[in-house]
Amino acid sequence: ARLRISFWVRKVAPENRFNIRATLRLDDAAGAALLDTVFPINTSVWTFYAFDLIAPRDFAPGELALRFLHGQGPQIYEMGGLD
Repeated sequence: ARLRISFWVRKVAPENRFNIRATLRLDDAAGAALLDTVFPINTSVWTFYAFDLIAPRDFAPGELALRFLHGQGPQIYEMGGLD
């Protein structure tokens, strides 16, 4: 099955503009990663991202977990338009 994960995101605080990256990970119920990608997230401007992937099978509602991860200490982000 073809999947597209898309969303808008921006960094709200702190105001520093370090080269911050985030990871978007999509796991199945067994914990296997279907998507594990890194993208920049160091601007207060709303930025659109879209990631396409082919899943090995169809999944029922609740069988997938979407995770947004970063490792740069306390940060505040806003996300919208998750589809």
